[in-house]
Amino acid sequence: MRPARAFAASPTIPVALLIAAVGDISGYGLTVRGQVGLQSRSGRVYVAAGRSYVDVDLRFKGSLPGLPLCFAILNSYRPGVFVTSVRADIPSGGMLRIYLNGAVTSRTAVAWFVLN
Repeated sequence: MRPARAFAASPTIPVALLIAAVGDISGYGLTVRGQVGLQSRSGRVYVAAGRSYVDVDLRFKGSLPGLPLCFAILNSYRPGVFVTSVRADIPSGGMLRIYLNGAVTSRTAVAWFVLN
């Protein structure tokens, strides 16, 4: 199977592009070289000092339809602190909650993204 390729007529003219990816014998449906942009489904939030979780509101970014796969990782160095889980539609629909293993002593950055 040949890889799909997409080209824009000009880098300054916005275009809409739909790519359907089909897996091959390697099992990959999509392989990317370089950067991937997930502008509406990714970001950075901050856990306030004394808290062990932070909520991300995605209701204005298309919400969380279907079965979203949510991921998060610390963007600040905090020895012994790590993400324990990311739960979709908690505390309410269209939001996600990122839990840490304990309360942080200072403001802590967390990067997140959602697939599906």
